[in-house]
Amino acid sequence: MSSPLEKTRNWYKHRVFVIPTKAGISFATSCYADNEIPAFVGMTVIYKLILTIILCLLAASCGFQPMYGKHSALAENSPLEGNLIIAPIGGHEGQIFKIALEDRLNPKGLKSAQPEYRLDVTLVRSLVPAVVKSDGTIERYIVQFTTTFRLTQIADNKLLLTSTIGRTGSYNVAINANFATYEAEQDTIERTLQEIAEDYVLRLADYFASPEKKPEDKP
Repeated sequence: MSSPLEKTRNWYKHRVFVIPTKAGISFATSCYADNEIPAFVGMTVIYKLILTIILCLLAASCGFQPMYGKHSALAENSPLEGNLIIAPIGGHEGQIFKIALEDRLNPKGLKSAQPEYRLDVTLVRSLVPAVVKSDGTIERYIVQFTTTFRLTQIADNKLLLTSTIGRTGSYNVAINANFATYEAEQDTIERTLQEIAEDYVLRLADYFASPEKKPEDKP
């Protein structure tokens, strides 16, 4: 059985390649010994490596930051970690969303004696039939969540930020399998709420990362 290296050699042997040049187009036939690999094969790998390095450097220079970690937008010195009260959100889905927010905004479970910020969230769910058969049987549902939040400063009840964030998920209806349909629905709901929680992290991180909006450091 031929190795990948041998297959590469065999493919390139006695092939005709079209090579663009300044003077026009030239044709080249590859012909070399069995223990050789065309030079341009290795050069292609090198070019890909160089391009990857350049793209990484460009991404770093554009100010991209990871969501978590020491150098993330919400790092250990985040003004929200242990310093934010998330008000209760009604309903079972509201509880799931509140836990998802707490896991991301305060992963260490820190608690301040006098929290500075409060986050109030309203959560609305819409269930819309997406695929309906001619006999009226629904085969697929779309679940849409719309949330509106208000971030306030507790000391003076000052409104710092308000916004609306939503996402959509979907699931199939299993014929004559109510439990399977229920499981699919619950999985879609939880996954969609987790995605919205990630959006909250990005939105709040962007707010506190802005110099004109960032709270002044206490002496």
